[in-house]
Amino acid sequence: MFTYNSYVTNIERNGVEKKAVTINFKFVKDKEGEKNKRIPIHNIHIIDRSSSMYDNINSLIDKIEKSIDAMEDEDIVSILWFSGKGEYGTIIKGATKNTNIKKVLDNYRSTVGLTCFSEVLEEAEKVVKDLAPLCSNCNISFFTEL
Repeated sequence: MFTYNSYVTNIERNGVEKKAVTINFKFVKDKEGEKNKRIPIHNIHIIDRSSSMYDNINSLIDKIEKSIDAMEDEDIVSILWFSGKGEYGTIIKGATKNTNIKKVLDNYRSTVGLTCFSEVLEEAEKVVKDLAPLCSNCNISFFTEL
């Protein structure tokens, strides 16, 4: 299904070379073969909107918005939600951070139903497959309470 890799690498950012721990990140040589070139990431956020999230849903949405602000310009994001059996869906599919994501997310600052996440994981897998030609490097975040 989904896997991730992590490793330490040197990257150049704003003209400064730094060490970075990367998770589910791929680097390839650029055309000249001199520097590493970052491959865009498809960030997939899965939101628990079940009733047990009532006290946390606003801060959860705020954190997702901040994570989108931190994305690189070439990255894309998809956002899915789930609650009870048969209650799940895709909010945003393959958007860049420069689109009006925050306005869309504000419509999901509420909770509904119970908790059943198996269906939304199947939906996430479909999103990954649908957008693989656009971006084959995925990062999935599952937002729920523990």
